[in-house]
Amino acid sequence: MFLYEGDMEAIKFEKVYFSYDSEAQGGDGDLFSSGGDFVLRGVDFAVEEGEFVAVLGHNGSGKSTLARLTNGLLAPTSGQITALGLSASDEKNLFEIRKQVGIVFQNPDNQTVASIVEDDIAFGPENVGVEREEIGKRIDFALRAVGMEEFRHATPTRLSGGQKQRIAIAGVLALKPRVMILDEATAMLDPRGRKEVMDVVLRLNREEKITVILITHFPEEALLADRAVVMHQGEIVMQGKPEEVFEKGEELKKYSLVMPRSVKICRQLSTAGLSVADSMDAHTVAERIFQASQKVSLDMLALNKTDGAGTRLVARKIEENEDIGRVYC
Repeated sequence: MFLYEGDMEAIKFEKVYFSYDSEAQGGDGDLFSSGGDFVLRGVDFAVEEGEFVAVLGHNGSGKSTLARLTNGLLAPTSGQITALGLSASDEKNLFEIRKQVGIVFQNPDNQTVASIVEDDIAFGPENVGVEREEIGKRIDFALRAVGMEEFRHATPTRLSGGQKQRIAIAGVLALKPRVMILDEATAMLDPRGRKEVMDVVLRLNREEKITVILITHFPEEALLADRAVVMHQGEIVMQGKPEEVFEKGEELKKYSLVMPRSVKICRQLSTAGLSVADSMDAHTVAERIFQASQKVSLDMLALNKTDGAGTRLVARKIEENEDIGRVYC
């Protein structure tokens, strides 16, 4: 039985190249020729145990390919990938890697295999030979972890998009993975569904110490991570703490990325003279606007109310994508 030891890199890529065309060797037969049709180009990438990393990039940047390489769904054209101390190049390790490195895809309907929620969650453990009694415990754990205990006997097709994705996450959790990859797992959800899923992911990372790799094109989600990694044309072009990455607004534009809307609002207000620290959460932004307005004794419409109405008003306007900086400055 493979035991995961602490104080080690959960995932490590070393000069990884990948092409979907197995014959791609560059224009002159050289693997490293710039003429080769490579989706990943010499990627060096590592994720520490317990870390939450967000990988951003426009369509075709290579971020989803990186996700599939991580748990052995794809094999690199060149380079080395290590997952939980095991080489992904050795086929004998792939079964164990896939048990320990779970992946949640974009469309939850494509991951549903049973007509009852608890049967769907049990599918993974059953297929790796977990004993029946233990499977029951894992179903309980997984449903509790995603806040879906009351839907144990529900039909997946009748759930909302956010609920379906939470069940998909529960199915992965039932395997007791050490690493969870979410490959655009919120892309098909509305804002409420995205929040439901991200709340679960954040809690799993913080409380269960599960290492998380989040593949996303939503900058607001990346702000939740410990580190943000930006990919462009198969290469890692930027990385660091999310707030540091998003400070580079002009550079982000080169890679077809934008700052989170809430951050743009905070900075617009700060430029107008009302100092509001960056945040991705609408209610947090609203609270900070209210607090800042009190400090400078500004009459900002409903913001001067002390019953919380001002905070709720601004939060609603942020969520509805109104230009708060223009309205209040």
